[in-house]
Amino acid sequence: MRIIAGSHKGQIIQVPKALIEPTKESVKEALFNILGQDITNKSFLDLFSGSGNLGIEALSRGADQCTFVDNNRICAEMIAKNLSRLKLEGKVLGQDAFRFIKNSHTPFDYIFADPPYHGNLSESLLVSLSESPLLCPTSLIVVEHLAQKTIENIPSSLYCVDQRVYGITSLSFYTPL
Repeated sequence: MRIIAGSHKGQIIQVPKALIEPTKESVKEALFNILGQDITNKSFLDLFSGSGNLGIEALSRGADQCTFVDNNRICAEMIAKNLSRLKLEGKVLGQDAFRFIKNSHTPFDYIFADPPYHGNLSESLLVSLSESPLLCPTSLIVVEHLAQKTIENIPSSLYCVDQRVYGITSLSFYTPL
């Protein structure tokens, strides 16, 4: 896995391959093409961060800060090692994403979430986020999920502004109303 653009373009991100399947580079590139230059000096939250691939890309492209949350100790350690090796600053938390949402009070400009594809975690995640102080009026939530699985039961306080499909992967974009 490599960083596509920004100050660390071309650098390799080490990935604990046996544990996760990181967001494909083509999907990551499409996501950041959609976001454009708007990420400079913004805050990012990378939930279910796995390799930290998306948050590290955001930092390389000028994000002001990124918090990485993953409950797998090996993933959290790998993210911390990648940040250290690349000399990027980020906060890495080895904890459950839902617990983080419940106990955090600082809003983020962008929230990326790539929950495990099984179950209805995407729906539960959107409910939790909609009830938390992590959202500001201009926040954008991006949820990665299986394209064949539509996210239903979206909280009434969120609006789906876009959805893109890349093979078996879908990116759904939400903003607060």
